[in-house]
Amino acid sequence: MIYAALLLSTFICGFVIFLAELPTKKVYDCRYVTYPISIDVPQEVIHQCQKKDLT
Repeated sequence: MIYAALLLSTFICGFVIFLAELPTKKVYDCRYVTYPISIDVPQEVIHQCQKKDLT
């Protein structure tokens, strides 16, 4: 019985970790893509925001 409980708890913990690591879609606001704030913003997003500002 203790092995079944251990197996079940391991399965549940693994499933929770799996769900936490799923990729999420990030949405960036172009108003905040400036130098001090945009350190963690990908370069392609910065270029898209710059193109959007030019048009």
